[in-house]
Amino acid sequence: ITCEGSYVDPLVVHDHTEASAIIGGVFYYGSALPALAGQYIYGDAQSGAFWSIASDPNASKIPTRLDLGLPTVRPVSIRLDASDEILVASYSSKYILRLAPPKTKTNNNRATGGAGSTRRDGGGVASHDSGISVE
Repeated sequence: ITCEGSYVDPLVVHDHTEASAIIGGVFYYGSALPALAGQYIYGDAQSGAFWSIASDPNASKIPTRLDLGLPTVRPVSIRLDASDEILVASYSSKYILRLAPPKTKTNNNRATGGAGSTRRDGGGVASHDSGISVE
């Protein structure tokens, strides 16, 4: 097969051992997750992994894994709400989920923790070193 035209190589490549169904994401400019400002957030529907990469064309394109310690979400769509915060439609949940800052205290039987911790409970909220949780 011969293709004509000019093409651009992918910015990031994931081996099939870590991802098999990449779901396109969003450029984040909301206020709830300042550490992710200006990052492109995307995920993998099969593994449930989430990553970020810098949107700056001169910055490194090495992805940062965001979901370590979180419950498996398996995103099928990643979008922004009216406040530019990240919403995730999940294959494994009947809810629209929101990426949010880590919780700092226990509330309504939901596990929480500060940055650098990993905690889970039946409520399905966890936080970890990346500084996000899923609500």
